[in-house]
Amino acid sequence: MRYKLKLSLRMKYLSFFLLFFCNNIFAQIDSFPYKITWGNETIRPDDSYLYKLVSNGTDGFIGVRLKMANFFSDGTGHIYLESYNSQNNLLKSNKIDMDYSGKTRTFQNMFRWKNELYFLTSYRNKKTEINYLFTQTIDDKLMPTKKLTKIADIEEAGELDDGEFDFRFSKDSSKLLVFSRQPQSRKEPEEFHLQVYSPGFQEVVSHDISLGYASENFSMEDCQVDKMGNVYILGVVYNDASRLKNREKINYQYVVQFYPVDTTILPTELKLINKENFTSDLTIRLSDDGNLIGAGYFSKKGVDGIQGITYLKVNTQTKTIENQTFTPFDIEFLTELMT
Repeated sequence: MRYKLKLSLRMKYLSFFLLFFCNNIFAQIDSFPYKITWGNETIRPDDSYLYKLVSNGTDGFIGVRLKMANFFSDGTGHIYLESYNSQNNLLKSNKIDMDYSGKTRTFQNMFRWKNELYFLTSYRNKKTEINYLFTQTIDDKLMPTKKLTKIADIEEAGELDDGEFDFRFSKDSSKLLVFSRQPQSRKEPEEFHLQVYSPGFQEVVSHDISLGYASENFSMEDCQVDKMGNVYILGVVYNDASRLKNREKINYQYVVQFYPVDTTILPTELKLINKENFTSDLTIRLSDDGNLIGAGYFSKKGVDGIQGITYLKVNTQTKTIENQTFTPFDIEFLTELMT
């Protein structure tokens, strides 16, 4: 157990390094441009935890605290917005009203975007089976506006599967991608809805996607949006419904899908095929020149474990792989990793 835990932690550190490397592949920095200040230790209140933290500039941060339901509560739990200073001292706490037509909304996200603090919640209408996504702004007193603005919805949202919302900002924060996964059975084609917004939730473009793959044969691994509003999705296509990655017989492949902001241009797909190497944990990021950078782990076909790092660059204009390398770990690294 000790070996597995230590190995897992080391792999997480390595994954963090890969993500940092991808984001800074074309830029070299001479010094670390941040200063770390340790705040005071705080004690977590009973039956609650800080679920989300958002920077409040140099003055501190704002947190979303979820208070879990218990025998003595109404069974739904509660949400509080809390303001902390840079020393981690609690300044203010407000309980947020999550009521909508007599029902309770579900917290989805909170983020600061162009000097506005947005609070996102969802509500599933049981009669229409539509899951709505709303946004509100938060004022300096940590109070949300009364107006709920609908920015997305998911149809055929049932009790067991009401879909899923996800969010991605472009590197310059000028665009926000709202990803809505539509519920479907394992045999049905994978469907999702993409909406790109500019600040103030002004819609730039939207895409209704129905893939040529059954839901059981496709897994979305990552998605990115650039400053123009183009969307890129990294997915895995499996040869069978088990979704088990076979190292002896590579039974899956990574694909990158391109959804242009110009809807007169048809979406395209690039297969990231390598018949000799088993690739895993691939992730993508957009570089400063607008191309996609990918990084992950690899091993030779049939070899258990990982042997090194794979790196690739995808030209987003030509939709081709410009460069791909497979760099094995050196002996010193493997020795340290396994001890």
